Amino acid sequence: MGPFKKAEGYPVLKGKGVVKGAGHHSVIQIPGKDEWYIAYHRFKIPDGNGYNRETCISRMRFDEQGNILPVDVFEKVQPVKISR
Repeated sequence: MGPFKKAEGYPVLKGKGVVKGAGHHSVIQIPGKDEWYIAYHRFKIPDGNGYNRETCISRMRFDEQGNILPVDVFEKVQPVKISR
C-alpha cells in the first residue's frame, strides 16, 4: 500500500446541496460482474439535525483510469438477486 494521498477533485459522495453527513460506508461488488455499489448513511432530509439518519445504496462508476466518479445520490437502484 503506501502513504495516503488525498484525491483531487470532489469527494465520492457529493451532496448536490441537499445530502449531508454521508459517511460510514461499505463498498460491494456483484459477484461475477464489474458492478459496484456503495452503502452509506446520511442525515434525513429535511430536518436531519445530525441524528435522524437514513440508509442508502448507490451505484458506483469509474473513469478510464479506474478513478471513482462522483456518486449520483438520487439515482434509483434496482434489486439484484445474488445466489450462492
